Amino acid sequence: MLRQTPAGLRRRSTVWLACLIVIAVNAAWVWHSLDTLVAEKEPVKQAHLKLRSSSILLENLLEAEISLRGYLLTGDQHFLRDYHGALAMLRQLRQEVMRQMSSHPAHAARVPDLELAIDDKLNELDEKMTLYAGGEHAAALAKVAEGQGPRRMEKVRTLLNDYRTAEQAILDTHFSIQAAAVRHAYLTFAISTFISVVLVALVAWLVRSTAQRNAEAEAELQSRNAELRQALDRAARQSEHSHALSELGRFMQSSRDLDEAMALLNHYLPTVFDASSGALYLTASSRNQLRLACQWGNRMHEEFFEPGDCWGLRRGQPYDQPEVAGPTCCGHLHPQDVADSRCLPITAHGEVIGLITLHGCSATGLHAESHMAQTLEQVALSIGNLQLRETLRQQSVRDALTGLFNRRYLEESLARECALAQRKGQSIAVFMIDVDHFKQFNDRHGHEAGDTVLRAVGRLLREHARESDIAARYGGEEFTLVLSEAEREVALARAETLRTAVEALELSFHGSALGSITISTGIALYPQQGRTPSELMQAADQALYAAKRNGRNQARLAGQSEPIAA
Repeated sequence: MLRQTPAGLRRRSTVWLACLIVIAVNAAWVWHSLDTLVAEKEPVKQAHLKLRSSSILLENLLEAEISLRGYLLTGDQHFLRDYHGALAMLRQLRQEVMRQMSSHPAHAARVPDLELAIDDKLNELDEKMTLYAGGEHAAALAKVAEGQGPRRMEKVRTLLNDYRTAEQAILDTHFSIQAAAVRHAYLTFAISTFISVVLVALVAWLVRSTAQRNAEAEAELQSRNAELRQALDRAARQSEHSHALSELGRFMQSSRDLDEAMALLNHYLPTVFDASSGALYLTASSRNQLRLACQWGNRMHEEFFEPGDCWGLRRGQPYDQPEVAGPTCCGHLHPQDVADSRCLPITAHGEVIGLITLHGCSATGLHAESHMAQTLEQVALSIGNLQLRETLRQQSVRDALTGLFNRRYLEESLARECALAQRKGQSIAVFMIDVDHFKQFNDRHGHEAGDTVLRAVGRLLREHARESDIAARYGGEEFTLVLSEAEREVALARAETLRTAVEALELSFHGSALGSITISTGIALYPQQGRTPSELMQAADQALYAAKRNGRNQARLAGQSEPIAA
C-alpha cells in the first residue's frame, strides 16, 4: 500500500474534523427538538387535570341531588349515606377547582358566579333535608316537585361548561404547539438521516479515493463495500421491522376490543416476526387452557391446548424445538411441524397471557434475537394493555356482586333510550324492582346469604333480559330493568313472569335452605308516565312504593290502583 503525503493526511484530517462538527451540530439540534417536544407535555397534563376536576365536581353535585331525592322518596338510609359522601367529596373538589380557576387570569372572573351558584344549589338541598328531618315530609317532597332544583343545577352546569370550554380552548392551543413540536421533530430526524447518509457517502468517497492509489486498497475497498451493503440490508430490514412494529403498536393502542386487535395482529405478525407460518394463543380466563386467537401461513394449529403441553410455557422462556420428534417436543405441535418451530411465551404485568408459535423463521443470530425479543415485548404489552382496558371497562359499568350494569351506566343508557324512543315514536318500559323484606332476611340469615339472594335475582334478570334490554342494580336490594320497544301488554306480562320466576327460586346457603323470596315491581311507560329519565324513574319508584305498601309480591303500573293480574 502506498504511503499518503502530508497534504493528503491534512485533507483527510480536515474532512474528518468537518464530519465531527456536523455530527455535533446535528446531535445538538436533535436534542433541542426532543427537549421542546417533552416540554409541551406538562401544560397538556395540567389542562386535562383541570377538566377532570371540574367534571368530577359536577358529578358529585349531581350525585348529592339524586341521593337526596331518593332519600326523600323512600327514606332509605343508603341514599342518605350517599348524599353525605357526595357532599364531602364536593367540598374537597370545590376548593381544588376554585384554586385552579383563580390561578388563571382568564378564569378568575368566573369564580364568584360559580361559588354563588354552588352555594345556591347546596342551600336548596340543605333546605329540603332540613324540612324532611323536621318531619315535614310533604313540604320536602313539594320542594322536589317545584322544579327549582334542575334550574339551579343547570346554572352550575352552564358556568362549569363555560369554564371547561375556555380550558378546552387552552388545551387545543397546547395541542397545536405540541403538534408543531412533533412536526419539527420529524423534520429534524429527516434532515439528520440525510446528513447521516451524506456522511456515509463521504466516508465511502474517502475509502474509494484511498483505494485508487494501489491494488491492495482496491481489494480492501471491495471488501468494505460488500460489508456496507450487508449493513445497509440489515438496516433496511431493521427499518422495515421497526416501522411495522411501531405501526402495529399505534393501531393496537387505538383498537376498540380484542377482536379488532387480533385482526391487526393477524396482518402484522408475519412481517414483524419474519416467519412463514405461525399462530397466537391467548390464555383463557380459567388459566388452564390456551385458545387459538389468530394464525397465518399454511400450517395447521390446534384450536386449544393445556399449558403443560408446551415446554416454552413450562420453562417460562422461548423454546426452540429439536430437529427430530422426541420427548422434548411440544405436544401441541404436529410432528411434521417440529423441526423449524419456536414457542415464545407472552408475559405482561407479571403473568403469562399467551403464546406465539413460529415456523420457518428466516433470521438467526444475536441481531435477530434482539428483534425477536423487542417484537415479543411490544406484542405482549399491547395485548396486556388491551385486556386490562377491557377489564377496567367492564368494572366501570358492571356491578361486582350481580354482574348487572351499575347505576351510572343505567342513567346514561336510559337517557339515550328516551332520545331514541322519541325519535322513532316507540315505547319504553322501566321496572323498579325491590326484594321484599330483604333487611329482615339479612338480619335472620346474614349478609353473605343476602348476597346469595342478590346474585340469584341478578342472574334471573340477565336470563329474562333481551340483548337490547338494560338490567341494572340500582342500589342495595333494588334493581332496574329497561325494556326497549316494549308496549304496555308486553311489559305487564314480563313483570308477572319475573315475579313468578323469583317466587319459584329455591335458594340454599352452606347447605341450608333459605326459603322463598318475592319481589315487588313498579312499572312506568314512556311516554305515558314520563318523557324524561327522571320522570320515568320517579313514576316507577312511586308504583313500587304502592306495591310494597299494598302487600308486596306484586307488580303495579304507575297510575293504577290495582296490581297486575296473574
